Amino acid sequence: MEYKNSYVFGALLNYTLGHQSSNPIRAMRCLHGNVLDVRLICLLHLYRKEKKQSILGPPWPEPVFLPRLLNVTARHGGRALLPCAVHYLGTRQVTWRRLGSHHFLSVGDMAWVKDPNLEMEFRELTPEVSEWNLVIRNVTPADQGIYECKISDKNELFRHVRLRVIAQRPPVALSGKSYVETGHPIRLFCNVSGPEGLPLKIDWFKDGDSLQYPSPRNAIITNYNLVETNVLVSELFIDRSRSTDSGIYICRSTMGIKSKTVTVLFAGEMKVESSGFNHRAFGLLQLVSWISGAVLIHCWLLN
Repeated sequence: MEYKNSYVFGALLNYTLGHQSSNPIRAMRCLHGNVLDVRLICLLHLYRKEKKQSILGPPWPEPVFLPRLLNVTARHGGRALLPCAVHYLGTRQVTWRRLGSHHFLSVGDMAWVKDPNLEMEFRELTPEVSEWNLVIRNVTPADQGIYECKISDKNELFRHVRLRVIAQRPPVALSGKSYVETGHPIRLFCNVSGPEGLPLKIDWFKDGDSLQYPSPRNAIITNYNLVETNVLVSELFIDRSRSTDSGIYICRSTMGIKSKTVTVLFAGEMKVESSGFNHRAFGLLQLVSWISGAVLIHCWLLN
């Protein structure tokens, strides 16, 4: 049986899609008596399915987590980024919470708690791939623990990220050998760390004179940033040192100043110094032995 009455067919569609009842068989009975047309029922179901998909978008595959760091280390007072990336999220939501806590830290791309040090970093890399990173500023040891990134789905889809907070690095640290043999290179390292967003700069001086290029001794200065946030390292290198390279070396930065005295010695001086240390140690050992012997003899005489 074919329906030539477009009015009846349109009424049936409107009733089926917009009425409280979503049962096309009941609708047909109401609008067209008790006659059931299997072809019309199939057409109605197909229409309803296409309309639903046009509203919700294409059917998404099951979401999956993409490989990201599961162990994050941050310095006290620094910034910690807990990564979470999802493939095929679709219409689902991503939430963050701390394991053992019952309240959310974030829902979607919004922070769920009133904490100025907490924020969500959302990035859509492709239409199918998105990142939902939890950022904690000014971290403290109290922030250590396990955090859970979870996808709202009928299946349990979650990923745990462990945060570890370590002691704060000194703002300026200068390291290197204090004594160098003639002809050997001088290597000094200056590490500078500062708050996020502060530009860092390092200048080198020797006995008050700048060693910036070009320097009288052609000192090579190399600056590079560590992967860690806002840490600058500068290396001072002088090849084939000589006695005139002895002096006070200063590392000056936006976070402070550090100095180190470097002495260039001849090979003979290095051996004499080492030998002198051994003689002093041997003499001290002899003195301790003599005192111990004297105490024992005194005790024996008293008895």
